[in-house]
Amino acid sequence: MLASLALVRRGGREVKIEVYNAVEAEEGYSMVMTHMERVRRIYLEPLTDPDGGEGLALRSLLTAAPLALLYSCRDVQGGVEDVKEALNKYIEGTKVGEGQISRAELPEAEVLYSKLLAREACRYAGQQAGDASGGYGLKDLRGAAKVFQAVSYLHEIIVVKRELQRLDEAFKKLGETSKCSERNEWLYSELNCVDDKRRSYEECRKDEEYEKAKKHVGEPMVRNFIAHAGLLDSLVVLRCGGRADYRDWEAAKNILWSYGGLGTASKAAGEGGQRRSAERRL
Repeated sequence: MLASLALVRRGGREVKIEVYNAVEAEEGYSMVMTHMERVRRIYLEPLTDPDGGEGLALRSLLTAAPLALLYSCRDVQGGVEDVKEALNKYIEGTKVGEGQISRAELPEAEVLYSKLLAREACRYAGQQAGDASGGYGLKDLRGAAKVFQAVSYLHEIIVVKRELQRLDEAFKKLGETSKCSERNEWLYSELNCVDDKRRSYEECRKDEEYEKAKKHVGEPMVRNFIAHAGLLDSLVVLRCGGRADYRDWEAAKNILWSYGGLGTASKAAGEGGQRRSAERRL
C-alpha cells in the first residue's frame, strides 16, 4: 500500500521496493537484501469506498476520467497531512506483544489507505492543473492524466492516446470554423456532429442522455462514461480558447456514484457500518 501511495505521488512512475534482513555475522550483523520488486500499478484490492470528495476522486481515478478527477478534488475536505496524522495515531495505537496484536479504536488501515490515495491523487492532479476558472485546458488534463498510468496500461491508451486526442481535434475544429464568432461555448456533442446535416440541433445536444444522467444512471451509461474517459459529449462543454468544463457536474457525479468498482475489501469483511463511522472521525 505504501508503494502505491509513492507511485501516485510520483505521477505513476515506477517505484522500487527493497526488503532487507539483518543477518548475524562475525562482527555483529550485516544487511542482506531478501526481496526486490518494481511496482508500476496501484494496489486496488484494499480500497474501501469513502464518502464525499475522496470517494469521487477514487472513482475518477479508476474510471480514467481526468476532468472528473479535477472536479472531484474540489470536494475533498482537508489535505494529506490530516490523514497522515490519523495514520500516526494508528501506528501508535497498535501494540504487539506475547503473540498478540491489540489496537485502540481507530480507523482500519484500508480506510486510511483509501483516503490517502485519493488525496495524493488530488495533490498530484492539482499540481499539474492551472486556474480552474472557465474550465480546464488540454495541458491541465494531460498533466492530471499522468497519474492514470499507475492504474492500468489500458487507462493510458484510453485517456492519453485516444480521448484527449479526440478532445484536441474538437478544439481545433472549434478554432478553424466560424463558431466562436457565433458564441463562446459549445457542447462537445454539437461539434462531433457539426457536419452531419441529417441530425437536428436537439439530436446533436443529446439532451435525452443528459436528462438520464441527472435522474437515473444505468450500467450502459457507466460503461460509456468509462469508455470515453469521463468526456461524454452530452456532458462536456467546450469554450473558445481551449477550455473544457462539465455542463452539469451533478449529472457527472451521479454516473461516478453508480460505478460499482469500489468497496470490495470492506464488503468482504462485513465492516460497512464500522468503516463509515471510522471515516467520519478522520
